[in-house]
Amino acid sequence: MLRISLLTLALFAPSSFAQDFKLPPGFEISEYAGVALASDIFSMTIDPKGRVVVSGKNYIRILVDDKGVGKANRVIEFATEPKTGAHGMLWEGDTLLFVGDAGLCKLTDKNGDDKADGPATLIRPMKTGNDHTAHALRRGPDGWLYLLAGDQAGIDDSFVQLPTSPVKNPIAGTVVRFHPTSGKSEIVAHGLRNPYGFDFDAHGRLFTYDSDNERCIGMPWYEGTRLYQIVEGAYYGWLGPQFSSRMWRIPPYAPDTMAPLATLGRGSPTFVVAAVSTPDSSSLLLGDWTFGRVHRAVMPASSLTQSKDPTVFLEPSASSSFAPTAAAIHPKTGDVFFATGGRGTRGAVYRVRGFAPPAATLKHPPLATETVKNANGEIARGAVDANPLARLRALERAARRQPDDMPPILDATIKAALEANWDTSDRVLAFAAARAASENPKVTFKRDGSLRGLRTDLLAKILAGESFDPVVALPLLEAKNEDLIVDGLCLIQRRLELPAEPGPAWEGYAGSVAPENRKALTAALVKLVERTKADGSILQREAARTFGLVVDDVPATRIVSWLKATENPTDAFHLLAVLAHCGPKLAEGETAAISNTLLGIDRAYRKSNIPCE
Repeated sequence: MLRISLLTLALFAPSSFAQDFKLPPGFEISEYAGVALASDIFSMTIDPKGRVVVSGKNYIRILVDDKGVGKANRVIEFATEPKTGAHGMLWEGDTLLFVGDAGLCKLTDKNGDDKADGPATLIRPMKTGNDHTAHALRRGPDGWLYLLAGDQAGIDDSFVQLPTSPVKNPIAGTVVRFHPTSGKSEIVAHGLRNPYGFDFDAHGRLFTYDSDNERCIGMPWYEGTRLYQIVEGAYYGWLGPQFSSRMWRIPPYAPDTMAPLATLGRGSPTFVVAAVSTPDSSSLLLGDWTFGRVHRAVMPASSLTQSKDPTVFLEPSASSSFAPTAAAIHPKTGDVFFATGGRGTRGAVYRVRGFAPPAATLKHPPLATETVKNANGEIARGAVDANPLARLRALERAARRQPDDMPPILDATIKAALEANWDTSDRVLAFAAARAASENPKVTFKRDGSLRGLRTDLLAKILAGESFDPVVALPLLEAKNEDLIVDGLCLIQRRLELPAEPGPAWEGYAGSVAPENRKALTAALVKLVERTKADGSILQREAARTFGLVVDDVPATRIVSWLKATENPTDAFHLLAVLAHCGPKLAEGETAAISNTLLGIDRAYRKSNIPCE
């Protein structure tokens, strides 16, 4: 309690810019505006005149530096709304778009007097104002307006207003986009928990920083905060609230989910800004409200699956408070502004210098269907490009149906693109190829006979909502590559209707097996478990889970031996859940081993220093 009390006092304490910030060499920080000008800031943007604009409850303010000294000396009260505070803002021309109150709204300033012409106009209703509702706004390089929404924003299939929407039945948090002229919406991706900010880099890639489930620290399904690239049509694993799943989520290594580029542990993600983009990479800044720091992650232009290990770019000294909520890049200077606030805490704006001016858009921008007249040529070239991002764009275009006034994409073009990428080892490209096939069911092409090709075949069936016999996935369990074995296990799990039972204890551990499949699946899983090492790997975890889902009334000696050998309480919890649900035959002494582990698991958690709350 003392730690929490001291933190609360630090966050609410008045402060001047006597704080000692840690920054890499070559950068300098200064306070641009203090609490007297803007308190408890939720979001920030830059207006067309290059001024910083901030919002909190009941205000949108323009910060003005009259003396040109790099520090605001006054504010202009642009509007006394939204009541909830804007969780996202975007100023374009004479219009300020924001997310707040009743939904996506706009304010205008037609006469240029720096005052809103009147009350806000509602563009699209949605849930806003709370931690897990609708959040940030960005204009994409393709001209569409993008909006980021948490898992409680209520985004449903009513937002699927165009047949080209990559997602038709959204689950949990989403990325929504609005057509630049008609305003009709599509859902780009789903399955997020609660990302608060996102940004495009100069390569046209969209990145976000998703929250962890802090209630599940120490559980087998827990994941820390995660940096993601948003891929069209992709699912990111979160199940609630649509599936009444309170805790468990489909793991990030499953082939039908999108894995993070990096994980950053506990925290409360706020903003993402692409600070620097070069032909080779992009440098992303990620805000963490809980621990008061800004991370930097470098994403190579030649990779879709992994960033360089993030580092801490900015943090205050131990005696100072810093709760970053928003960031914005000045379009001319490249200076990055950081705002603080949230939950009634002290507001301020800081300016960091040392960044180069933003780069113009580089290669491989996202889709812009209405402006690309040579889609067939683009797909044909991109599908065999050495750069994975070019291949991804080609497959995304192959999956996207063209409007009536555009030249049709030829079946031969799609066929060639699928054949060139069907057995790829790149997990993102495998997903994109499977999605392109599922969106073009009449296109026939030569399927590769490899195990990777089988993986992509089954993934395409899942994306198309088609059924398949889980026994078909068994050859994957014989693969030499552990990732392919895990893919096979996860694909089998999908056909067992996982999760089948609600409730915290059985989410992820209960399924339904057809009697005609049980014998073949059991034989394969017993064989796999026997040869799997007790090394705490993902393979061991998913082999045990699938064993528990399928096997009934069969000795589970190997699973019990794993339980007795592990000193990790999270792995022990997982194995206990597996054994509790599979109904194994137990040998002498195995019941006692299970009971001893169960009775001692609380002590094991305390000994491990896992910060369970």
